[in-house]
Amino acid sequence: MNQRIFFFRTLFFLLFQLVWSQSNYRNPLGRKALEADLNTLKFQLESVHAGLYEYSTKKKIDSAFVAIRQTLKDSMNDLDFYRALAPLQKVIKNGHTMVIPSEKWSKYKVDNVPLFPFEVYWDKDCLYILKNLSNDGSIIDGAQILSINGVTAEKVVENLLSGITRDGYNTTYPLHLMALGFEHWYADIIGTPKDFILELKSPVNQKIISKKVDALKEDKINSNHAKNYTKERVAWFLRSNDDLIRFKMNGNVATLVVPSFDSDTKGETGEKYSRFYKKVFAEMKTATIKHLILDLRNNGGGDPKPQLSLLSYLLYKPVKLYRQSFTIMEKVPNPEYYPNDKVKRLNRLAKLILDKKDSIYEVGNNIFTRMEGGPPKNPVEPEDDRFEGKLYILINGGSFSATGETAGILKDRSRGIFIGEEAGGSNYQNTSGRMPILYLPNSGVRIRMPLIAYKLNLEGTNDGHGVIPDFEVRNTILQELNGEDAVMQFTLNYISKGLM
Repeated sequence: MNQRIFFFRTLFFLLFQLVWSQSNYRNPLGRKALEADLNTLKFQLESVHAGLYEYSTKKKIDSAFVAIRQTLKDSMNDLDFYRALAPLQKVIKNGHTMVIPSEKWSKYKVDNVPLFPFEVYWDKDCLYILKNLSNDGSIIDGAQILSINGVTAEKVVENLLSGITRDGYNTTYPLHLMALGFEHWYADIIGTPKDFILELKSPVNQKIISKKVDALKEDKINSNHAKNYTKERVAWFLRSNDDLIRFKMNGNVATLVVPSFDSDTKGETGEKYSRFYKKVFAEMKTATIKHLILDLRNNGGGDPKPQLSLLSYLLYKPVKLYRQSFTIMEKVPNPEYYPNDKVKRLNRLAKLILDKKDSIYEVGNNIFTRMEGGPPKNPVEPEDDRFEGKLYILINGGSFSATGETAGILKDRSRGIFIGEEAGGSNYQNTSGRMPILYLPNSGVRIRMPLIAYKLNLEGTNDGHGVIPDFEVRNTILQELNGEDAVMQFTLNYISKGLM
């Protein structure tokens, strides 16, 4: 296509989206109010964010704020301001730091904003339709999306990823989030057109076709899902594995699926995680299981104690999770900007929880710290029924936060073979802990602010990536559509070949 024609066609559609959004959602804010919010955000980040300069220098972050300031107009609404702030996440590079649209926009969107009516899948740098939730039943699941409203799929994905959080230089986690909530990311970051012109490649005959489909409100998208796929659609932020730990044995191979490290996680038979682990590892020892597949895919993290409980059954030596954990402040300034979090209570407890050391405040190993969800004071000893056979750890972009840490500890101890995709969470440094939500006073744009930096007890230095698998495996679009699990199948085949 002639590049000049392509440019103007793209510009037309982007302007159309912007005009539609502006005309239907009004919350005008003057430049003075926006600059005040920008100053508030910068001050709060510099005051409380313990990992602000882990990946980017102060100079680089200062420059990012200067660039944002230059984009501000005399009149913008809070959604425009959110779009200006969202790329900060790619500079800060801390996956727990999240820029979130205002409550006003989020509530308005539910009943008033039509969305992109498809679920998508990203495979080998191509975007595919995973589920057709539109009113056009002729569009086939598995069709490749070449462009949306004149913008190439690659460019659309690039634009979305620029506003999605991640740890360090990792790309699997933002891609994971993008696919889960594509329709919402598109509306929040790019725009809200009334319809979408899609350029598609048919999975049947590879022909390129053009389709115009209406944008649909979320309730209609959900009803189409129930009609077309015979089950209710789960909200995107809940669309993950079952929250119960699951276990099975088949011959001398066992599989343990751990979907969460939350403290309230239970086993499939109802026990607390610690009791469930005790039971199943005893069963494995009695059954002389030789191979254990530990499935940590889509495990978004949790708390230190559940991590250590599992690790105590997998490692041969005592394990201490962190070599250091600290904040950069004793109290959170302007607690009134955190209306839905118990920041005032946290400020009152600060002297009991924190130990000042030079310019930082270490999170002390005391009862108050452990009440706040911190790790045990002493290293955790291996359990008598620990598994000593061959271990295979399945990971992907959804293996985030505490799961990135767990994978990092196992990798550091050379325990197991990793299969899947790069883990979404860093395996060296995690800034999280208490994460109150800052509400910028004029725009209402929200920012999740992690207060505690955790440095893992590992050898080596932080390279800005999660654990890299020994074998990189991911479902193709066809396998995803067919409900296959290429990662598990690869692992079982690998074990089978080793037994031959």
